Amino acid sequence: MASNNNSTPDRINLACKAGLFTILVLPILVIPPWIFPPDWGKTLIFRCIFSIILFLFFYQLFYKEKRRLPELFRISNLKKNAIFWILTALGVLFLLSSIFSKDPLFSFLGSPYRGGGSLNFIFYIIFALVVFLIFKEKDWQKMWKLSIFIGILVSLIAIFQEFGMLKSIFISYEGRPPSVIGGPEFLGAYLLLLFFITLSLFIKERNQRAKIFYAVSIALFLYVIVLSGSRAAYLGLLVGGLYFFLLYPKKIIALKIAAVLLVAFGAFTVYYFNSRVPEELPKLLRENKVINEIRPRLSINLFLADPRFSAWQVGLKSIKDAPILGWGPENFSVAFDRYYTPSLPQLSKAWGGWWDRAHNVLLETAVTEGIPAMLIYLSLFIVLFWQLQKSRAKEENRETIIIFHGIQATLIAYFADNFFTFDTFSSYIIFFLLVAYSMHLIYKNQQTAEIKNQTYKRKGKFATVILFFVLVIFLWQYNIAPFLLNLQINIAEYFVDNKNCAGAFKKMDEIIPQHSFLDSYSRLQYVSFIQKCAGINPNNSLAYAQKGVELLKDSVKIQPLYTRSWIFLGGFATIMANSEKDQTKKESLLNEADYYFKEAEKLSLNHQETILAEAKTEIVRGNYQGAKEDAEKCISLDSSLGDCYWTRALSEIYLKDFNNSQLDMLVAQSKRFDIGSVLALGQLVNAYSASENYIELSSTYEKLVTIDPKTAQFRSSLAFAYAQIGEYKKAREQAMIFLKLMPEAKSEVDVFLKALPY
Repeated sequence: MASNNNSTPDRINLACKAGLFTILVLPILVIPPWIFPPDWGKTLIFRCIFSIILFLFFYQLFYKEKRRLPELFRISNLKKNAIFWILTALGVLFLLSSIFSKDPLFSFLGSPYRGGGSLNFIFYIIFALVVFLIFKEKDWQKMWKLSIFIGILVSLIAIFQEFGMLKSIFISYEGRPPSVIGGPEFLGAYLLLLFFITLSLFIKERNQRAKIFYAVSIALFLYVIVLSGSRAAYLGLLVGGLYFFLLYPKKIIALKIAAVLLVAFGAFTVYYFNSRVPEELPKLLRENKVINEIRPRLSINLFLADPRFSAWQVGLKSIKDAPILGWGPENFSVAFDRYYTPSLPQLSKAWGGWWDRAHNVLLETAVTEGIPAMLIYLSLFIVLFWQLQKSRAKEENRETIIIFHGIQATLIAYFADNFFTFDTFSSYIIFFLLVAYSMHLIYKNQQTAEIKNQTYKRKGKFATVILFFVLVIFLWQYNIAPFLLNLQINIAEYFVDNKNCAGAFKKMDEIIPQHSFLDSYSRLQYVSFIQKCAGINPNNSLAYAQKGVELLKDSVKIQPLYTRSWIFLGGFATIMANSEKDQTKKESLLNEADYYFKEAEKLSLNHQETILAEAKTEIVRGNYQGAKEDAEKCISLDSSLGDCYWTRALSEIYLKDFNNSQLDMLVAQSKRFDIGSVLALGQLVNAYSASENYIELSSTYEKLVTIDPKTAQFRSSLAFAYAQIGEYKKAREQAMIFLKLMPEAKSEVDVFLKALPY
């Protein structure tokens, strides 16, 4: 009879555990275009599964009128659980920071680009608490074996990518493999979280088959961490390894010696690769694909020139504006733009002037959630480590002590890694799983509360019904619907990548009216497709610009603090003005562009992209001296950016200062600006045409014809330029080639040829 009474709770608990185990499989899941970007699809599936689990918990509490509390709630006094209170405080601060954010909706829900948002972070915290409450000892053993097995699959995919195996299934990469985690740095962090716990289980395990499983896992994780080329993961592996081996619970001299030798080997490797140019390496190393990818990651000079250090300076300046609750989750870019300074080393447009993450967990938390949240996050590591140390000191079982030690090493390694990078879904899941496991080990001997029969009034059924409707709305409105919407965006991107712009735009025009919290994201993606298609179909630039303005006007209403939207708006308005024949309408569009650029400057005064866009507007306006002054302002902010010199060269051509323009073009080229690109050559065509420099105009069209010999317009323009400089024979040759490409233009070609002197 008792068994029948408990059958429903048992089934529900079993379903909850099955859901939690399914969540642990999600890191391996990437199915383009369905689950892409990777973190976005994974977080939505995670939220769906976990929200159903939470509903089942409340169902157990509310639905039955008389029954025992479920096994889930057999937890001892939480008032004495320090880790519980730290996690709760962290979740509350993230929620408050979102409410008072500079962009609350974006802070709370994030976007597909990163798959972040405070809602996800709060779910991770609750996930840790629920796992702590529901998992028993036997569940933890299964859980770690499953997580390690998924880590093995992730590692194998990275190896397949690295060496181009199974190309029909896995995309091969020229550089470092990301596996299915979203990037090589994230791959390194994910495997780092699994490495030391796997090492501890290997030492603890007595079963031979299980020991082989753990040994293979350790070797794979170590190899793929090396393949990832993540310097942050290397650092984490080093400091975590030193702690693990030097402070190993049992005094084994060989382990200490091995740790010292490992550090010595690492130091020698770094020294060796930094003291020799590639040509000096032995042929075996010089021709090794893995070595060639890893060697630059060991460069001391590249490390010292890392733009992170400059980005941190910008981030530190922004903390003083919102020290208590921060700028809001996901809003690091807003704070960064405000204090961005391109003169800082490696922080110019050429290196990447747009940062949406600090690449440092403490700084990121301080900027976006405030200093109190940063201190609480730091205290989570300190208290976890200290509580583990206390429990470890009381523990008599040597095998359990090794597990404690492995978790402590993981915490040290993970914190070191996160000092130079940031988390993704996969690393968050393993980290909070580790937090839950630490709580289980620390509090497993604490006496459980006495379970009594509880009686609930029938209003519990009503509460369950309400929760069910909340669940359905949440699943559809904030998970399934945006998931399907993003799928359509991914399909549109596939069309663009295959140069089917018409198909992409048709798909996006169907998406835009479907309002959701992805409204800004979908419009920005549409604008991104427009910019790509402008390069594919330059003749449609005006129509693309008109559509872009329409989309971005909606976008800036939703996210007015996104600087680049204002810059793009100004750029599109400039394109429209350049094609406008009515002088009044043209000036109106240029004034509109000026307004958009001013809004961008309010958000980020020193971004060179705004200044360069303003210079283009001055060129369209005919104020060439003003364009030159903008270019010089750009140079004064950061003289290493080739775009600034290129823009000044263009303005000098319009001003007919051809000697200085040639000098500036050479400087631009020396600063990594591609002066031979189709875009750059097109700008030169406009400038030389306006200044009537037909010698340089013909030279420019010769380069365009070399790049794209089948574009008829290039041939006709080159023929015209040749005619202007007296190269009549060449003009005729180009006219005849044009005629072959455009037979329907025979009458126009005949008129042109008759006008040429013999």
